[in-house]
Amino acid sequence: MQIKMPYVTLMIILFSLSCETVKGNLHKDNDSHGKTTDITTEIKKSTKTKSNITLEDFKDLKYQEKNGQGIAYWGNKSIKAKGPSKKMIKNGYWTLYYPGKKIKFGEGQYKNNKLQGYWKFYYSNGKMMASANYYSGLLYGRCFSYRQNGIPLKIAYYKNGLKHGRESIFRANGNPKKITSFKDGQRNGQINVWNKSGKRIIIGNYKNNKKHGKWIYYTAEHKWLKSGFYSNGKKVGTWVYYKDGLVDKKINHGN
Repeated sequence: MQIKMPYVTLMIILFSLSCETVKGNLHKDNDSHGKTTDITTEIKKSTKTKSNITLEDFKDLKYQEKNGQGIAYWGNKSIKAKGPSKKMIKNGYWTLYYPGKKIKFGEGQYKNNKLQGYWKFYYSNGKMMASANYYSGLLYGRCFSYRQNGIPLKIAYYKNGLKHGRESIFRANGNPKKITSFKDGQRNGQINVWNKSGKRIIIGNYKNNKKHGKWIYYTAEHKWLKSGFYSNGKKVGTWVYYKDGLVDKKINHGN
């Protein structure tokens, strides 16, 4: 079955995803299972942007404080960041800048020197790179990331800096590429993968970050390629292999 994803339909999907609630709530793909604070590094690797500035460049920010305001500078003396500060503790709304011209890199709240609440990040062309929620410096809740042309790149949910809930990755044309379920930073639940033509080529399941349960693989024409079961990452039982949509052979992988 070919999936056609016009812009309006994509926006409906994005809206429905944004309305999901993740239990426990108050970004060849790189799946991150460690605690995440810097979504901008992952985004810039995926989009291959020219600028190498990421949120990591603002970690342990060194700045001057005067009359309740903090201000930091890049090596070329252009403003790097500014916002309220008292006794060298950042609290309140801060703005982060790219070096050189006064172009925003990010903006949001700090609480006791840690990112807190809703933050927005931008490409050097001014387009939105990501919007994310933080709690005590860690990603928490829904996170949107975008390509430089505004097309969504990824929607992911986090809990205590770990992926928790559905992660949806989109191709450059806006069509879905992969949807994976996470729990506490590990893949748990169903995964669906689509090719560039919008045809689903993989349906499977994970348990504790290992393939587990039934998996079905399709050809680029969406004909059955192979199907079978995994147990803790290993093939088990009888796997069926297909040719032109018909059974070609069966291989038993034991228990």
